[in-house]
Amino acid sequence: MARTFAVALDGSESVFAMTKLDRARLYGSRRRLVLDRVGEPCRRAELTDDGALVLQQGMVAQGYFDESGTQFSLSDLVGIGADGEPATRFEKTTDSAQTLEPASPEDILDLDLQAAYALDDDQVAPSLRRALDAGECFSFAYVDRGSYRQATAVLLANDEGTFLLLGHPAKPNWAELQTVGGDEGDDADDDDLDFEMF
Repeated sequence: MARTFAVALDGSESVFAMTKLDRARLYGSRRRLVLDRVGEPCRRAELTDDGALVLQQGMVAQGYFDESGTQFSLSDLVGIGADGEPATRFEKTTDSAQTLEPASPEDILDLDLQAAYALDDDQVAPSLRRALDAGECFSFAYVDRGSYRQATAVLLANDEGTFLLLGHPAKPNWAELQTVGGDEGDDADDDDLDFEMF
């Protein structure tokens, strides 16, 4: 079942089903299948450093362990900020309709995009449909499940459909003409390439 989220614009709610866009979905993919002597697919496995255990694919993601080997569940872990204090935990936003705010193209370009989704827009309020068709973009806070990081979601549409972009505000480091670049070292000691070697 596809994940859904709800948004509200001018008091009217809209519900979208989302399908993640990735390279395989857009362009297709191929996978090399390694077979054993009897034609069965091989599975990846690794030995632990002491050689006592064989870890099959997926086993490493099943838990968190401390130095003594005690396992902890994800719910036991607590985020800690750079100041050493517990970090703010954001609750999931997909349980209730999020209020849309206007977003400019600059707002979108300032995001470090993490994911893109194609949306099924069968349950879109007419006012939101008109705004999206007119080229307007909207943003809202998005947390898929409880997390210490809140994403910025951008809702937009074009002739190909309606889309959701997820990302975090980026803080670019600007360089000006008056800025002198750092010295990366002297290349004089590097061996000259002899093209006759090739």
